[in-house]
Amino acid sequence: METFGMRLAEALRWNNFTQEGFAEKMGVSGQMVWRYCNNAAYPKLEKFIEICKALNVSADWLLGLET
Repeated sequence: METFGMRLAEALRWNNFTQEGFAEKMGVSGQMVWRYCNNAAYPKLEKFIEICKALNVSADWLLGLET
C-alpha cells in the first residue's frame, strides 16, 4: 500500500517540483515538505487541501484511498 508521503513525492515529480520549490510555493520550509514525503509529519487540513489543489490531485488519491 502506498503511503501519503510516497504519493506526495510522486505528485511532485509529475508536476516537475523539487521539494524546495514546492515548499516555497506552499509557504512552508523545505524540511517540512521532506517530512511530509517521509511520513514524519502530516499537514493540517487547510494545508492538505492547498497541496491537493496545487498538485491537481484528489484528496482520496493522495491519501491512498483510490488508485
